[in-house]
Amino acid sequence: MQRVPWWAMPFSADTWRRTLYALLALPVGVVCVPLSILGGSPAAARLQQALASNLLALRLEGPRPARVDARVVGHALVSLPVNALAWALTVSLWALAVVNIAYPLRPDSDDLSNAWGGPTLAGAWAVHGTAGLAFLLLAPWIVRGLTGVQSRLARRMLDASSAAGGQPPHN
Repeated sequence: MQRVPWWAMPFSADTWRRTLYALLALPVGVVCVPLSILGGSPAAARLQQALASNLLALRLEGPRPARVDARVVGHALVSLPVNALAWALTVSLWALAVVNIAYPLRPDSDDLSNAWGGPTLAGAWAVHGTAGLAFLLLAPWIVRGLTGVQSRLARRMLDASSAAGGQPPHN
């Protein structure tokens, strides 16, 4: 993976793959909990491994789990709150960036009497745009940290080499 300057992070392909992973991991996890418990551990493992492989570039050796495999069920259950937190923070951060940068397009931007930076649209946009720019530059780093935690969970619980006592491959 090539290094991206800090100011270009919001526009890098890696950032958007990680953002997509943070958004998709929750619904996939919600599906995988009952699937893995009800005898579909192989399918749940493949689904979670494919998502991590395609979006986080993790190379997970696919275990051949039993119909109900404790590691797959455990990953589905343990990762669910992490995935929910990642989803909520990812949506919030990117929404704050867009809503603040696009301040003049907001329906409430006509009344500037209580707006930060008011009483002019230029002042309000300058203040909100600066906040939006800060969120735009901060969001990729927070999403990177969140998906790093999700990656470590997937490596530890879904990687066959990790289960066998070997060293998991690095991201």
